[in-house]
Amino acid sequence: MEQFHHAYPFAASAFGTEFMTAMLLLGAFVGCIFMPYVADRFSRKWALMVVVVIFDIGAILQTAAPNYAALVAGRFIGGIGVGTLAMMVTATALGLGIHFFPYSPRWLALVNRHDDCLRSLTKLRGFPSNDDRVQAEFQGIIAEITFQKFIQAKRHPEATAFKLEFLSWLDLFSRKSWKRTAVGAGVGFFQQFSGINAFIYYAPALFQALGQSSEQSLILSAIYGGFACAAAYTVIAVLSGLYSADWKSHLAAGWGAVAMAFVFILAFGVSYSPLGWGLFNCD
Repeated sequence: MEQFHHAYPFAASAFGTEFMTAMLLLGAFVGCIFMPYVADRFSRKWALMVVVVIFDIGAILQTAAPNYAALVAGRFIGGIGVGTLAMMVTATALGLGIHFFPYSPRWLALVNRHDDCLRSLTKLRGFPSNDDRVQAEFQGIIAEITFQKFIQAKRHPEATAFKLEFLSWLDLFSRKSWKRTAVGAGVGFFQQFSGINAFIYYAPALFQALGQSSEQSLILSAIYGGFACAAAYTVIAVLSGLYSADWKSHLAAGWGAVAMAFVFILAFGVSYSPLGWGLFNCD
């Protein structure tokens, strides 16, 4: 971290660290707002290709950033794709491999390409087009899209495609939908409001504030996650080896394994879970 702060001195301040972190989340917010329209307008396949390019541009800009401003700009650009992709290598592989994927059956039905929808569904499911399961799913997709278009036409009869996307967002706050929207948004809000991300993002800084050196703080973060996960795994393995043949007769051991599963999820969530999202960043 000392080398990073030497290259970007402003990032060493509390505001610099928080602003740099927040720009990634702001970019993710922008990507979430516009990606549904792009996916519906041009297909999820092409939307993923666009996101791959945006994401890689952000990753390259962060890696080669000559100053703090360029680093923050790279984080914002990378954040646009962070909700869809995970890291640069995966994004590049996805950008190449997506060309061999069929289009989404639902999107093909949305743009009235019903024959292509059936062919894509047949390829995805691995069954012939006259198979009852394929036909049932195909008819279900067509019925859902037809109903969706009917409702949209009834609510917004003269809206253009882009305006319809905007009005669809506003529908989330209508009298009939606002309670569901509040529940869905509330889950995400209170998950973040619990403070878990403060530890996930700033565990090394927390250890350093407690008197540890920058190197020791990074090592302690890794040891904490690794030890807790390994301990939980070990207990689960021992209990499974002893009692898996007859859990019903050993309910206490079963609950012990459940408790250790929760411990593992907790430890993984505050240690190694964010690595896949953050390794592509130069910080």
